[in-house]
Amino acid sequence: MKKVLLTTVLIAGTLLVGCQYLQEDPEAAENYNESPEKEVVEISVDKEGSNPFGYDITQEALTDYDFQSYIHGMSHQKVEAEDKWTFYELKPERVEWLLGTLDKAEGIENKSEYKRILNKWSQGDFSTADEDHNKVWNMLGGTVGRATGISSKEEEQAYLDNAN
Repeated sequence: MKKVLLTTVLIAGTLLVGCQYLQEDPEAAENYNESPEKEVVEISVDKEGSNPFGYDITQEALTDYDFQSYIHGMSHQKVEAEDKWTFYELKPERVEWLLGTLDKAEGIENKSEYKRILNKWSQGDFSTADEDHNKVWNMLGGTVGRATGISSKEEEQAYLDNAN
């Protein structure tokens, strides 16, 4: 319940600040629909076992939505898609943390699907990252930004350079 309330407050605050920004900057308002913002999250992890995505949520408390969001955001550096709104750099420690979480979190409905994706990624296999993206994108109710292929090494590096 606390998580839902916190999420609601954060979303409302973000919308309020975003609307105020668009009102104050007419050029930003004109370009808003043309270039969606990416959420870039890079947090250094100090404590062993702490959430490498930078959120104060334990492994035991993760939900299906959290797994979907994290996997979806990490997949963006590996896939071609017209729009990408959330980004988490795909790092081995994040993949391993999520894999370890699958054994601790309760009530995860799509556990076998997350495990399949994360096991491939932990072995460096991103050959179906576009399919992996679209699987969790569908779970999230995605309507814009379907992956259409795998990025080349050069495209991936350009995406990483642009996201940081």
